[in-house]
Amino acid sequence: MEKELVTLPEGSIHHKRIRNVSRFYHYDSWDGTRSTGSPKYLGRDNQALKAGLLRKKFIIESLSLLRSNLSAERYFLKKYQPFAPEHVANNLWLNFSITELPIITGWGGTKSQSEWAVEPYDQSRLYPQQLIYCSPNGVRVRSKSESIIAGLLEANNISYKYEAPLHTDDQTYYPDFTVWSAKDEQVLYWEHFGMVDDPEYESAMWKKLASYKAHGIVQWDNLLTTYETNANPFNAQKIQRLIKAFLLID
Repeated sequence: MEKELVTLPEGSIHHKRIRNVSRFYHYDSWDGTRSTGSPKYLGRDNQALKAGLLRKKFIIESLSLLRSNLSAERYFLKKYQPFAPEHVANNLWLNFSITELPIITGWGGTKSQSEWAVEPYDQSRLYPQQLIYCSPNGVRVRSKSESIIAGLLEANNISYKYEAPLHTDDQTYYPDFTVWSAKDEQVLYWEHFGMVDDPEYESAMWKKLASYKAHGIVQWDNLLTTYETNANPFNAQKIQRLIKAFLLID
């Protein structure tokens, strides 16, 4: 948005409603806080200028909000400390081990990563002929991008299950990955959408995400999502940053 802003017309746009008719006026200069100069009416011959000025006003308002959010996010990330009962217990007394201090027993039924990793599960049996790609550890997946994601999870020692069942009240889904977050000591789901520029694929994607949300599975809370299009192909560096942000202890 900042790059686009410098390409848009000089000045600013103002709106008045006269006799229930919207009228737009162009102030030919703007000092960053207020408009200056004499207003000029934007009629039918000025549609391109009006569109550019409206876009400019939208971007200015958006940037204000986005910068405020970024500031809040930076403050949050600076102060936030993930909670894991095992880490708290381990730091109580250095001369005791966690096994000698069974104080977290029964904490919400929380399993350890090692316990969760070895639990058996019924992997999706749909279209087994499509499982033609392999992760470095030999897990068979359906796409080259998924094999890279699996490989990065393995390289970071993150336990995961491929296409494990996720049961809701009325349906069973098979997320691409069900992963263990060491940061929060809990299970997260990960869907990779690899053909977002296909209209039918995109429509099905939004329906799935809406269904997930209706069942308490929400993006950037307990659901990670990644996307690909022809214009924005797979980027392994972004995947690694995502893994670091959501799944690894700082």
